Amino acid sequence: MSKNGKRYDEQFKKDILRLIQEEGRSVSSIVKDFGVNGQTVRNWLKASQERQDPDNPR
Repeated sequence: MSKNGKRYDEQFKKDILRLIQEEGRSVSSIVKDFGVNGQTVRNWLKASQERQDPDNPR
């Protein structure tokens, strides 16, 4: 299976995560405003949380 999906740079990901984590934006509002797939944003959130607390497996 080909992975030719849209790629986002690290700064864009950080900005999206900041909007959610610090400003309280919902994933659905990010999807509507930025056109990013909701599952993609949730994957970024999960990866961010795992980096922040690697000893807490989910």
